[in-house]
Amino acid sequence: MEQKLRQLTLVTMAKASKIIPVEAAMRELHITDLQEFQRLFISALYDGIIQGRLNAQKGVIEVFSWKNRDVSDEELEELSRRLDEWIEQCKKTKEGLNQVKEEVEKVQKMIEEEEERRVQKEACRRSKNIRGKKQC
Repeated sequence: MEQKLRQLTLVTMAKASKIIPVEAAMRELHITDLQEFQRLFISALYDGIIQGRLNAQKGVIEVFSWKNRDVSDEELEELSRRLDEWIEQCKKTKEGLNQVKEEVEKVQKMIEEEEERRVQKEACRRSKNIRGKKQC
């Protein structure tokens, strides 16, 4: 159970920063032995809780990704707020696209009407040439 709590603490630290100094992590986890810390980190890797590496040269853990812990109420509120903003933006985008669609339809109708007038004029011109009379 203690190991699981320590792994979850690592996840919390990873959320704050993807680069975690080993000494700071050991302090936070109340671990004094470097090998014990390394075992904990390796177990977190094998358990799929964290993806990353231990950079012994720099004395840091480089975290690439992690499994999230339970979401806090504040995080849920923020997520809900951001989703609401996204939904509103989607609605505005849809309205804008509908306006563009209406404009395109108007232009298409104008083009069709103009083409119809052109065809009628051409037909009238041809009939004048054939009959020699103006019938249009």
